[in-house]
Amino acid sequence: MEDHITISFFGPSLIATNSITNKTILYYAMFSIGSLKYIDDATVVGNKIMIRSSAWGITGSAGIDFMLEKNLAMGIEGSGILGSFREVTVNGKKLTLKPAEYENASRIDFSVGLKIYL
Repeated sequence: MEDHITISFFGPSLIATNSITNKTILYYAMFSIGSLKYIDDATVVGNKIMIRSSAWGITGSAGIDFMLEKNLAMGIEGSGILGSFREVTVNGKKLTLKPAEYENASRIDFSVGLKIYL
């Protein structure tokens, strides 16, 4: 069995930023509602299976950047996405899933890294 799963999100975002302590610490938050897409190109016992789905999703994130220099910051961020797929198309045939079978695409991410401000 082989899976090639892609989950993508596309939608408008609302972003708010602010600074603390003379712009040496920046914090931000983002919220978005949009289209969530699911694509799975699978192979099971040599047979190719194409699974597609789409649904509405919600995503958001919040983080803090500590300015090291004028254009360089060390930051931490938490983000998440919420959404589940109730209908799927398998090899061109549309299937409606039962509540126990819904494909959940929700996830939480945490990151730490350097950020360059241009």
